[in-house]
Amino acid sequence: MSNVQSRLTWGIRTLLVCSAVLNVALSVEILSPSGANSDKPDSGIPPQLQKIIVVLANVIGAAPDSMSRQLVDAILGRPVTLASERKAVPISKEDLARFAGVYDLGPTLSLTIAVAGDGLTSQVNGQPAVGLMYQGIQDSHPRFYIPSLNFEIEFVPTADGSIASLVAHKNRGDRPGKRH
Repeated sequence: MSNVQSRLTWGIRTLLVCSAVLNVALSVEILSPSGANSDKPDSGIPPQLQKIIVVLANVIGAAPDSMSRQLVDAILGRPVTLASERKAVPISKEDLARFAGVYDLGPTLSLTIAVAGDGLTSQVNGQPAVGLMYQGIQDSHPRFYIPSLNFEIEFVPTADGSIASLVAHKNRGDRPGKRH
């Protein structure tokens, strides 16, 4: 390991200790020149070409990770939409019913979408249901947002307009799901 990489590793360890002592959450993103992220300080990319984003927060949860990823997106010129900027779009109860169903996201992971009152809820593997905010149609796909999780669900219509699948978007990761 080079001297610069050694100092980088030492700096991250120091941040981890400070985080533990101060009882704050820590998120570290290392941005490579290609724009890909690496969670390893010794990724082989010359440190002078890397950017490091550190977010310390006095909250428990996903907020520090989400903030660091949004900062990376902003640096790379990618669009960033804050939760406070999202607005609900009206949708009829009849239209909501087309999305209800169970979607398989993996061998042991399913997402249940249900109509509840004037909106939809989503529930993963029996966890508590969370409300979805309708965001309208983008690229001919209806989109919903889960404010409490900073999570977006894109429904993919078939040629006849029925909904047979979805794509769950979180932190630049996409997980497709088939309806059954």
